Formats: sequence, structure tokens, C-alpha cells
Amino acid sequence: MDRLEAVNIRNGVTEDIDSIMSIVDRVVAEMAAYGNFQWTSEYPTAERFRQDIQNRSLFVAAKNRAVLGFIVVDQIEPPEYASVAWNRDGPASVIHRFAVQGGARRHGIASSLEAHACELARQSGTRYLRTDTNSSNQAMQGFLKSRNYRYTGDVFFAKCANAFYCYDKALRRAGRQLGKG
Repeated sequence: MDRLEAVNIRNGVTEDIDSIMSIVDRVVAEMAAYGNFQWTSEYPTAERFRQDIQNRSLFVAAKNRAVLGFIVVDQIEPPEYASVAWNRDGPASVIHRFAVQGGARRHGIASSLEAHACELARQSGTRYLRTDTNSSNQAMQGFLKSRNYRYTGDVFFAKCANAFYCYDKALRRAGRQLGKG
């Protein structure tokens, strides 16, 4: 697969659920292999993605009709975020449930999905993104740092022993930011 060749980012639809859950199943197995239990058989569920579709917050990267990755972007913050020393107060766009199919990685799909999240934040007027990832998810931590996110603190979620690292990113107006995002 060539970098971003014919990849379309669009709102997720119900027909994407099986493909998304197939990606989730593979990612859960990969994460578990290195001790990351951020995602399990209990989360995220197909029902959670159906809610994301209803909320119009699920976006997929697709080539032809094949879903290669997905991201959820909204302005809903987990209650645990209240204890984090974010770099800005006020409304923020939040990235949740973000993954790319194993065979489609290293082709710019994650970067394209993240850039789409930045554009959605700009369109919503927030110009600020927040997210978190399991402390054992070094791949995602590296990705976030490469996209100019800053570590802001830790939170703990129920049913997960590991801390989750929180990151944020301020955006400039479209066309004004140098570099990524």
C-alpha cells in the first residue's frame, strides 16, 4: 500500500462495525502480548461504536470499502480528567478509541486520522485537543509526541491497574501552524 493512496476519511456508519471490531480484536491481542490491558474483550464494544456513530463522533480511514483505521473525536471528557493539570482551561476536543489495522500501519493513516481530529477541533472552535493512553502503550506515546502533544499528568480508570498518561495539544488557526497538526 502506498502512503495515503486513495484513503478517505469519513464518518463511520453501522456497516463499518464488523471491520472496526476486527481491528479491535487484533489490537487487544497485540496490547495484551506486551502487558497493556487498555482495551479488553469488555472495552471497546460494538455498542460503544454504535453510540459513537449516533453521536457522529466516529471517523474511519477507508481505502475502497475496507476500513483501515478509526478515531473518535468529541468534546466529552472522562470525569477522571478533572484532576489533570491541563495546559489550558475551557472546552477541548477529545480523542478516544484510536487504532489502525496492523497491515496498514506506517503508511500515514494514523497521522491522517490525527490531522482530521485537529481539523475537527478547529471547526468546533476549541483549537485544543486532549487524550490519554495506557502507560504501557509506548507506541501511542511515541506517536503523540511525534505529533506535538505534551504530557500533562496521569489518571487511573476503573478496572485498569496501570496509570494512563494524559496529553494535550494546542492548535493554531489553519494555515498558521508550522509543522504537524
